Amino acid sequence: MRLIKITILLLISFNISFKVISANDLQNILRDNGKIIFIRHAYAPGGGDPDGFDIANCASQRNLNSEGIAQSIRIGKFFEENDIIIDKVLSSEWCRCKETAKYAFNNYETKSFLNSFFSQRFAHNKVKQIKELKEFIKGKNNLTFVCIDEVTDPRNIGSLIRSASSFHIDGLIVKERQFPSDSKLMYKAASGCMEHINIFEVSNINSTLKNLREKNFWVYGFDARGEKDFTDIKWEGKNVLLFGSEGFGMREHTGKYTDFLVKIDINKDVESLNISNSAAIVFHHLSYLKKNS
Repeated sequence: MRLIKITILLLISFNISFKVISANDLQNILRDNGKIIFIRHAYAPGGGDPDGFDIANCASQRNLNSEGIAQSIRIGKFFEENDIIIDKVLSSEWCRCKETAKYAFNNYETKSFLNSFFSQRFAHNKVKQIKELKEFIKGKNNLTFVCIDEVTDPRNIGSLIRSASSFHIDGLIVKERQFPSDSKLMYKAASGCMEHINIFEVSNINSTLKNLREKNFWVYGFDARGEKDFTDIKWEGKNVLLFGSEGFGMREHTGKYTDFLVKIDINKDVESLNISNSAAIVFHHLSYLKKNS
């Protein structure tokens, strides 16, 4: 029997795509020493944290339920049953991460550098998020991002992700606190497409749009007040497609970070389209133009 030493890092969320693998495949990967494993916290119902969130007060946070505790225990048993020795377990300061570490591995250390950016207390970490975006766009001349602001319905977000993946949108920009990363409804609506698109969770939409404009992106806000139909635009270069909430549309302040307001011409007897339907129409048009350019 060979013993394997592993370091575990427990995080609040991931900004990367990943591939689901079997337990057998994971065992094969872990046969050698020196691995670092990133684990997202176990199931904690809901999304984000309450308005009164305090990182030092677990009662103010979204925590593991009985299902999440059972998941954590199963994680620990997997490593134990496969004789995988954990050299060190590091957790973010979020209580649901610490709970996952406690039930899975018992002993752990907390490290602030593993924290997410939900709270203004950690807003300085947005520099890392902007750096990630800058690395992605470096050297690329034709990119299309979709940005959603104040869109909260997980089914709409999941459907939008499915459409964006289908029509080769390069990335989705979302506000981290509004992204329902634990929602089963979102994953069901996305229908397996979560891993096929780059998702950038940012702490501030407006500052992200500002940075992208400085990198020669054109920001198009989709709004019924737009003067031009989006099909009249000559879509070239690097673009951001900005969609506001289902009920209230684009926020006035966020609209100040757009270069143009455009609309989707629809039957005048119809008040509006669902956001996921609107986005799918736009994505298909841009995909068609790219194929025929």
